[in-house]
Amino acid sequence: MGASDELLFADFSWRVAQIINNNEDFYQPNDYLYLARKIFRDYYREAKLPIPDWFPVGIFDDYKDRGRVIWKELYETRQKHFVQRRGNRLSVDISQFSTGDKDKQGKINYLHQIV
Repeated sequence: MGASDELLFADFSWRVAQIINNNEDFYQPNDYLYLARKIFRDYYREAKLPIPDWFPVGIFDDYKDRGRVIWKELYETRQKHFVQRRGNRLSVDISQFSTGDKDKQGKINYLHQIV
C-alpha cells in the first residue's frame, strides 16, 4: 500500500504545481480544500469512474454545524436558562450548564461561529 500512497501523493503534488505554474486559481480564502476536490474529481473523470455520492461537492463546515447542534440541544433541554429579549434575541446564563471554565469557553466559542 505504501508505494501506491507515494504515487498518489507525487501525482497530486505535481498537479498542484502545474496549476500554480500556470497561474490558475489554486486557493480560495473561504475554501481551503477547493483545489484538492478539483484534482480528485479529475482523478474520477480520468479513471472513468462515477463520483461517489459521499464525495464533497463544496465546503464542509462541521465546526459551525456542530455549534448549531450543541446550542440547539442546550436550548431544547434547558429552556428555563434562556430569556427572550427584545428584537427576537435570547440571553443565557451559561454557568447553569457548564461544568467549568474550559467547558464554558468551548460553548461560547461555538456560539461565535453561528451568530
